[in-house]
Amino acid sequence: MLFRENKTFIIILILCVFLLYSFLFFSCAAEEIKDELKVSIDLLLNEKRFIVQTESCTVSLTLFDTDINRGIIKYRNPCNFDPQRDIPIFKVLLTAVLDDNRTDSLRTLSWGRLTPALNKHSILGRRLAVAASKSEMWDKQVGKSHEMGENNFVRDLLNRENIFKEVKDIFRKFDIEMQVVNVEKVLVYNAEELPDFDFFQRHEIEKHDQIPIDCQIWIGLKH
Repeated sequence: MLFRENKTFIIILILCVFLLYSFLFFSCAAEEIKDELKVSIDLLLNEKRFIVQTESCTVSLTLFDTDINRGIIKYRNPCNFDPQRDIPIFKVLLTAVLDDNRTDSLRTLSWGRLTPALNKHSILGRRLAVAASKSEMWDKQVGKSHEMGENNFVRDLLNRENIFKEVKDIFRKFDIEMQVVNVEKVLVYNAEELPDFDFFQRHEIEKHDQIPIDCQIWIGLKH
């Protein structure tokens, strides 16, 4: 009985230490990223870019101040989005945008492409492809949805399977709900053509299966 209680105590203690370490790590990472934040203003285009330069990519959020684009923010990251690496950056960028602008005026996030670097591993692309392969509405033999167009199918799948779960959590910290509202230019590939093929095989995806891996995404924001 005493051994079981001690074992439980040790497990709880380890968990607390891990959570504390994670909090301190991400807090320090956020401060370091904040120090790297730069702002670029284009008076001709009436836009302001909040930029963080990493070792390999320039990540930015652009805020527009023209009548046609007011309320839209544009995220650009030429590297495939990696939640562990990029969520702290996204949080710093979003905080800077919201500090500069009324929160309730933002209505749309232009995400860009889900997998901008098709020749490299893509965590979000993996999530989409695996979810599609398991859906009864997706025909893996021809790479199309049985019941709707590819754009609408992928849009619904991104929302239903919570592909952007880490991004959604960041928005909720600012009392903003997000939902994918529009998808364009869905790209479908044979699984064997992708750098993630070993990963897909472990999820029972065969080499000739046609799976969606990339698309252009627009996200609606609600306050």
